[in-house]
Amino acid sequence: LHDEIIAVHFRIDNTSARSWALKARAKRFSANQLALQIDTELKQFHIQIKSMEYVKSHQNIADGPSRKFQVNS
Repeated sequence: LHDEIIAVHFRIDNTSARSWALKARAKRFSANQLALQIDTELKQFHIQIKSMEYVKSHQNIADGPSRKFQVNS
């Protein structure tokens, strides 16, 4: 059995998604289904939300790759 817990620090630039993830539920049906699915998968893979910090999009290092663009150096 895999008993090790993986603690992850999340940085997210969407306050609604942050709230849904922390509560594992949302007001809208489709968002609630997604929040529950994410919660189930986190538990399945023994991943624990250690923290979930709100950051502005331009400060989020995942923002560029998630939108498929790159910042020129």
